[in-house]
Amino acid sequence: MPARGKDGISRRSAPTLWNVGFLDRLFWDGRAGSLEVQAQGPLFAADEMANTADGVVSTLESNAAYRHLFSVAFGRDEGKSISVKEVTSALAAFESSLVSLNSRYDRYAHGDSSSLSEQEVHGYNVFRGFVARCSQCHIPPLFASNDLAVVGAPPVPGAAYDLGAGGLQADAALTPSSAWRRAASPDRRARRRRRSRAVRSGGALPRCRAAR
Repeated sequence: MPARGKDGISRRSAPTLWNVGFLDRLFWDGRAGSLEVQAQGPLFAADEMANTADGVVSTLESNAAYRHLFSVAFGRDEGKSISVKEVTSALAAFESSLVSLNSRYDRYAHGDSSSLSEQEVHGYNVFRGFVARCSQCHIPPLFASNDLAVVGAPPVPGAAYDLGAGGLQADAALTPSSAWRRAASPDRRARRRRRSRAVRSGGALPRCRAAR
């Protein structure tokens, strides 16, 4: 879903927090190598919370309950000031607790065939099938990975093209080519969706189109 910042919608959607404790490459462009580093991003980014280190500490210090809770959590005297390092460590600890490995899908994967409905099983087969190929990147059980790839996301109208990780690293493999950008155009994506729907409904496709 779109991420809302201090002054409106941010340029990227917010990644999920589920199971992030198992990852070591965070943000859509992989620029953070730990949850502690990742936690600083939203706090201080100008288009998100737009805070400062002093501002975060001052706000927390003004609340007696937080002063006490931080002293208990980090085993120190309550009179010592809260630090940004403690804040990011606390956020990382919370995010690490968000684990979803006992969902109905997980129970189905472990042999409980009654945990998913017939329609959900059909959807799962589409998810892992040849047409949608969702499971090539969204690999169970986390449905996420540390891989960075050019996925052909379309440009946002009126906004500069987002190069993702390609804007941070001098790696040609992470920079979308003009051909890939054309493949990600709305018209091309609409044709792929129509073909996908036809296959899911059992319809036949002309061989020349299916081979594209």
